[in-house]
Amino acid sequence: MRTERGHINCLFITHVFLSYFETNTVKMGYKQHTFIVSCIFNLLTLATEVEAGDFQSLDEIRKTAGAFAAQQINGSAQHHRIETGYLDSRLHLPRCNRPLEVELLGQQRNTPNITVTIKCQGAKPWSVHVPVKVSIFAQIFVTNRPLPRGLAIQRTDLRQEQRDTSMLRNGYFENAEAVVGRIPKRSLPQGMAIAPSDLDLNRIIQRGSKVTIFASRGGISVNMPGKALADAAEGEVIKVENLSSKRVIEAVALRPGVVEVQM
Repeated sequence: MRTERGHINCLFITHVFLSYFETNTVKMGYKQHTFIVSCIFNLLTLATEVEAGDFQSLDEIRKTAGAFAAQQINGSAQHHRIETGYLDSRLHLPRCNRPLEVELLGQQRNTPNITVTIKCQGAKPWSVHVPVKVSIFAQIFVTNRPLPRGLAIQRTDLRQEQRDTSMLRNGYFENAEAVVGRIPKRSLPQGMAIAPSDLDLNRIIQRGSKVTIFASRGGISVNMPGKALADAAEGEVIKVENLSSKRVIEAVALRPGVVEVQM
């Protein structure tokens, strides 16, 4: 109580001195000036102590939201960055007398921008939403030069770069073997991250290549030489020329260089 009265007296005396100075334009002495400055400093200190003691730290709320967002990241991610949005400094939330509760707002998996809800279920409950941006980095394959549509990709057409994969909604490749030999559906500019949707199905048969035509029935199997008349992915039906009979037949791409016909 004595401390509070001291601050009240200090505030009153400061107000009187400043009003007197403005009204009478007198010059304060050194001791008066020092006293007023000391009073102002004490008042500011008291206000800071009250704010720190009675209100929940906004920095603590942001750190809690960032730590929760980091826990949602797949354990295989080697590099990531968490950016927590700022809260309005005018937001005064009563200090929670219970541990803060944290949850993800809505269904926000696999997206770079999420909202984390921080709740207090204490004597004075409150909740606040904190925006968080999650960036996950990985070494992925991008085009090393402009790639035309329809030509098979070679290993020299690719290079590795570290990219923020959380921004690559259509996917990406971390293994060059999954890209080499594939056919772009459209022209791809240099430096572009290649997505599965940019490529045709993995072709195991190339048009014009020699193939083995395999046929079986009742325990009897026959192999004949043939020529593919179109590209084909595994399981795809294509036209094949039988080089022995010169007939064009339909066959299913079985594996690289082998097609199957039903007898």
